Amino acid sequence: GIPSTLTEKYFADAHAIDFRTIIEDGVAQGDPLCLDELRRWTRNVGWLLVNAVHAYSPQKIILSGGATLAAKYFLPDLQQQVNQHIFRYPPGVGVPVVVSEIAEHAGVLGAAMMMKVFLEK
Repeated sequence: GIPSTLTEKYFADAHAIDFRTIIEDGVAQGDPLCLDELRRWTRNVGWLLVNAVHAYSPQKIILSGGATLAAKYFLPDLQQQVNQHIFRYPPGVGVPVVVSEIAEHAGVLGAAMMMKVFLEK
């Protein structure tokens, strides 16, 4: 019942609404519902990364996958949340969150490399 630029598309085919559609047809157009959902998604990913920092203490977090194509919409907020909520020594030193140079192709390239290693045995 919340108005959105995606309402008609959703009722025509609910499966047509994916992350890319929310970003391109909603967030990029300033749709309040899509912006709110992106904030929620960013917050949830942020908590995941905070927990990963506490568990593994990485020097850097590298994001990849299709969602990273929309990094300009969420990366600054994600970085702020991670740096604000992590416990590290020395205090106040954050963990850089960056987007992989191979972004959305990391999974396919990783699978190809695993197959190459498997075939060389």
